[in-house]
Amino acid sequence: GRQILQVEVDSPVAGRGAGGAAMERLFAARCRSVVFIASRSKQAADPSALNTGTGSIVSADGLVLTAAHVVEGNQAVAVGVFPSCQPGAQPALFPARVVRPDPRTALALLRLLKRPAQLVVLKSCFVPAMLAIAT
Repeated sequence: GRQILQVEVDSPVAGRGAGGAAMERLFAARCRSVVFIASRSKQAADPSALNTGTGSIVSADGLVLTAAHVVEGNQAVAVGVFPSCQPGAQPALFPARVVRPDPRTALALLRLLKRPAQLVVLKSCFVPAMLAIAT
């Protein structure tokens, strides 16, 4: 059967971390293309244990790039897309599947199985290189 993940997360802009205001401004400029990822491992001793991490939306058709260890060996993957950059915003969760893990680069490419109405793609000079590595 299909596994549904339910998670609660703290807002990514709830407080200032090590980067202070400069890091907060950088995140705010790109926050809609940064996603929260939760996945459940097939081999976990505790079936309720989740792996969590972040990723970036790298294409308008729903490709997401993340670290391979976040989704390695997982049977259920959810991608949380933040509707706004406001403190306290909770992500809307969308099911995803692993398209390709790449052990050589430690990256994994995911595909959203259902996409939000507005998908914001990371605008970075590094995206073409990241996609070339992961595909």
